[in-house]
Amino acid sequence: MEKTNLKIEDIGINNLPDLLAPNWNNQKIKAFDDQEFDAVFQIDGLPLSWFYKRLLSFHTIPPQFQTKQLVLKYLNKEEIKYNQEIDKKRKRLQKLHFINEKVKISLYGNKKINISPEKPNVLFVTYLDHSNQEGEIFRLNNLIKLVKEEPLLHALTITATPLSKKFYSAIKKQYHCENNFYHFITTENKEKAKKLAKELSQKWRSLTEDDKINLCKNPKLWNCLRYPFEFYFSYEFMYSLILCYLTYLEVFKSNNIKAAVMTSQHNIYERCLSAVASQKNIPVILIQHGSGLGALNPELLPPYYIAVFSDYYRQLLQEQNVAKENITVTGPLIFDDIFPFLEKRQNKSDQLKNILILTVPFVEQNYFSKEKHTEYLRTMIQEIQKVSNTKITIKLHPLERNLKDYQKIIDVNGFQNVDVVQKTGASYLYRLMNENDIIINFSSTVVLESVILDKPIITMTSKEFQNPFNALIAESKATIELAELQNLPNTIHKLNTNKKLQQELHQNRLAFTKQFCGQIDGQAAARVTEFVQKLVKDK
Repeated sequence: MEKTNLKIEDIGINNLPDLLAPNWNNQKIKAFDDQEFDAVFQIDGLPLSWFYKRLLSFHTIPPQFQTKQLVLKYLNKEEIKYNQEIDKKRKRLQKLHFINEKVKISLYGNKKINISPEKPNVLFVTYLDHSNQEGEIFRLNNLIKLVKEEPLLHALTITATPLSKKFYSAIKKQYHCENNFYHFITTENKEKAKKLAKELSQKWRSLTEDDKINLCKNPKLWNCLRYPFEFYFSYEFMYSLILCYLTYLEVFKSNNIKAAVMTSQHNIYERCLSAVASQKNIPVILIQHGSGLGALNPELLPPYYIAVFSDYYRQLLQEQNVAKENITVTGPLIFDDIFPFLEKRQNKSDQLKNILILTVPFVEQNYFSKEKHTEYLRTMIQEIQKVSNTKITIKLHPLERNLKDYQKIIDVNGFQNVDVVQKTGASYLYRLMNENDIIINFSSTVVLESVILDKPIITMTSKEFQNPFNALIAESKATIELAELQNLPNTIHKLNTNKKLQQELHQNRLAFTKQFCGQIDGQAAARVTEFVQKLVKDK
């Protein structure tokens, strides 16, 4: 039975159909002689519902579908009907997505694949926007460097281009990548993908409205979720998914892959990698890259391993039914670059003047509208500047591409002593954090980095943005949490003058670091490399 006793903040990053209509994918389909949904819609025997496990949550569903707003109405037991305007946007997005992918395939397929003379045996998957100006690869850079130094290991790094990335903004940048995913696409696989996508999309279109309502067990809920369902089961999207799957088959066929490494699990590139590796009995290592791991079982296919920060995260995953033998504690690989900064942490000045705001891609991930986000940030700067002699630096999240919008807020309002920066790279971020006196964040992984550097932290909370990490941050008491922007000036004043509060926060930060981050010694990448080496030898 579907769940309606939830609040919007309880949903977080959960898969919406799984949470609101459990076992939706096991419903019998009248149009197919009462076969279960998963038996009808699958690729190589693997249900499409598994591929879509992480694509049907608030932060991954395209914002044009207004899914969060509709689910909120559903939870409030309001009437929800089919919306023709949203459906028009959905159809338009499908076509744009398909054209965009076709152009990228055409453009990217011309570059020669840069394969080492040695047969590669370790596959790394990264993303176009994860490579900075210096060519460093976000999250994986230290690990790939170490793997390349090992005589028995040969890395093959493939750069995926997000489906939402417009081709004209990616043309130049992709040529700086070692190997783009599109380079491995073959004419034969394009034709296979067309054929299978056509078959599956025809099956989807042959379902009656009652069949589709029955998946969600409720017409209101179906009217919340129909737009992402229609999008993901369209010919256009399934073509990209199937082509991705077939391309991984080509990669594994053409190379001596013995292990694969990824840092996330909610994109088609990661889902397809897990599927193909499982088919070939090749182990996949998922490296924890953020604080949210453990909130959900990633539900990868065997054989797989998860490299986590600490024993705390191992316990969280075990509670989510991940077997203990599938988890290895390596320490936080993403924090290896912070280790050199621990010995040169800057002492707090007598007057707290430099304030760093570390943003979250609220607009890009459909938490705030652009207008609401603009007003929120304007008010935040206004409140901070009620404290005299402050200098504010706003550091954009790597996923944000709206530097001009931030600058416009500053210019239109005539704000002084406010800078916006977009440069990426761990060393740059840690230097920036070290140079500032207070860090304002929105309950993301940067809380951990701020805590490690023992910085006074203010965490802004919001009902709209419920991260699985929120409760852990609150329990730690390592930061000061605020829901109202109007409390910022007084909080900054307390952080500057209240010695007892300063000492309490310092002790809580030390305890928090030990529990959540485990061993921070700059050697996590070396431990992961050793683990990968063992897997390759075993194969």
